[in-house]
Amino acid sequence: MAPSGKGTIKAVLNSSYQYWRHLRTTQESYQAEKERLAGTIADQLETRFPGLKEQIEVTDVATPITFERYTGTWRGFQAWQPDQGVRGVLNTFMGRAWCRTLPGLKDFYMVGQWAGDFGLSGTAVGGRKLVRHFCKLEGKRFKTSST
Repeated sequence: MAPSGKGTIKAVLNSSYQYWRHLRTTQESYQAEKERLAGTIADQLETRFPGLKEQIEVTDVATPITFERYTGTWRGFQAWQPDQGVRGVLNTFMGRAWCRTLPGLKDFYMVGQWAGDFGLSGTAVGGRKLVRHFCKLEGKRFKTSST
């Protein structure tokens, strides 16, 4: 997700859709809050990783409003409103937050956007966890590589 010699840091925070929706009514307030939040996160990271802050070249703060605008998802979170009947279907899924199974369907595992892993990075983590789970079931060592 970054050029050679560079890196990416992703911070995911819980937030209120209504808070950002209200801020978005004026572009200046919305932009100022995004910049303040990016600065706060950079300051927090700096306490853990001294010197990091001066190496930051680009920041981007994506709010629920950003996701709503670019993906058309309901409140920037999911593709449907909870009262549209889909919740009942999703509630029949069993399993971990990163992996879903279906009762009566042997050896079915679902990892991805609709299994609860939001975005590309969340889905990748879900896939990694599922492979680790399979390794554990088969008594094999889970080993990763960056190549």
